[in-house]
Amino acid sequence: MRTDNGTEYESNELKDYCREASIKRDTITAYTPKQNGLSERNNHTITKAIRAMLRDQGIMKSLWGKAANNAVYV
Repeated sequence: MRTDNGTEYESNELKDYCREASIKRDTITAYTPKQNGLSERNNHTITKAIRAMLRDQGIMKSLWGKAANNAVYV
């Protein structure tokens, strides 16, 4: 998992989960999206798909996580 050293990715809970799931963590320099361009584009595409699904079907925002799973699957 590649992250930008943002505080949302530095919680002990996430660190423990990654360790337990054998997920390797890699960090890049903060505020340098060029180092993470492909991931940034993918995240943007997935976010657009989620918003489109929620808006098109009139789904509550509380189901954002399920829409995200569906968007990634598709």
